Amino acid sequence: MPPLRTYLQPLQNLLPKDEYDSTIKPLRPQLVDGRLVLYAPNRYLRDKVRRRYLKLIQELLTKDEGNGARPESVEVQVGEPPAQSAPKGPKPSTGTPKKPRPRSRLDASFTFESFVSGHCNRVALGAALRVAENPGGGNGNGLLVLHSPPGLGKTHLMHAIGHCIHDREDGRLRVVICRTQQFLKDAVEAFKHRGGAVEKLLQHYQSADVLLFDDIQFISGAPRTQKEFLNIFNSLCDSNRQIVLTCDRHPNQLPDMENGLKSRIAGGLSVSIKPPDRETCIAILRRCAEEEQVNLAPGVAEHLAQEANSSVRELNSALHCVVQTAQIMDVETISKKMVVEALREFSGSRNLHVSIEDILCAVVECYKVKRSDIMSKRKPQHVVRARHMGMYLAREFTNRSYSDIGQVFGGKHHATVKSACEKVAERIRTTPEFEADYRRLVRDIRG
Repeated sequence: MPPLRTYLQPLQNLLPKDEYDSTIKPLRPQLVDGRLVLYAPNRYLRDKVRRRYLKLIQELLTKDEGNGARPESVEVQVGEPPAQSAPKGPKPSTGTPKKPRPRSRLDASFTFESFVSGHCNRVALGAALRVAENPGGGNGNGLLVLHSPPGLGKTHLMHAIGHCIHDREDGRLRVVICRTQQFLKDAVEAFKHRGGAVEKLLQHYQSADVLLFDDIQFISGAPRTQKEFLNIFNSLCDSNRQIVLTCDRHPNQLPDMENGLKSRIAGGLSVSIKPPDRETCIAILRRCAEEEQVNLAPGVAEHLAQEANSSVRELNSALHCVVQTAQIMDVETISKKMVVEALREFSGSRNLHVSIEDILCAVVECYKVKRSDIMSKRKPQHVVRARHMGMYLAREFTNRSYSDIGQVFGGKHHATVKSACEKVAERIRTTPEFEADYRRLVRDIRG
């Protein structure tokens, strides 16, 4: 039988060099019970090879006219060939083997396989894969910061890293994932109590092999919590463990951040994700349609990509709206006409071209208040009502985060904005007068 690598060599002439080098070259062939097993370094690469190239490799295998017996079949698996050394990366301590850890708090839908790659996110995907394959790195790059406006996929990549590490290490590494808002809440509770509550909180995070921290920007303006997070950060970095942070801006632009913490965060590898280009939007929509098991008529994905192209989240929302309409109408194939009709309702609740300035103008006119009052700290009931409604509409009609909306509305804290939005949502459901105000404002904003 010829060397196993020769079964993959014909792909060099069939694929672009960068595709061959990034997808086929990392595969490690091994003969197992008459089967050719291709070992991939991670689940993302395994699934990509299975989806795109497995059939082609099988065809090349059957066409091989060399001497000797050929493998009966081809499989693609994650891991190292049995005779090879174990994968690199931080290892659990020697001694009694650690039991596999549960995959807690990781979103099952956020994997590398379900992530759609394009020019807008290719560098971020590459950085995430590098961390997933070698957490801690051993090369001084134990910190990865993924930053972008909301809805572009940074949280997806962070969860995908967690899944890949969990699979690669059979759950032996402790992956801890946390939203910053939850950390703030836990820290405030710990500060209220004595008897080692703060130390217990720190120990929970400092014992992580991999720490995944979502929306680090929300730690701004909380100096005591920042101090404790810096202690966690330093402990993990000093022991060469992996930290992945997501943020809605570059770390250097974080306001109200303690200089030491900002310097440490900015010292990691910071990678941005851009809004999806047209080709990526179309690919995302087709992938989502496949997952929803719906058929799109020719031109539908292109039309949706043109109407909802500001973020991945908006694309998913637009398609979901269309799918719901199709299910109600009991049709199998979504047509362009159906998309146009469905998106009228979608645009009414989430118009992608509405700015906060449009919302402010409508709120000022509706409630007959001064713009300066809305931006101030004044608390007369009619001013608070207008301010809260403006925040709610800004959250509903735009992609802006609670923090961003708070800055626009006079520097309000993100928790204040979130609380206001929750109160307005409840009053719209329970108070006819509030619901009437909301519907009037929506009509005015839509023009």
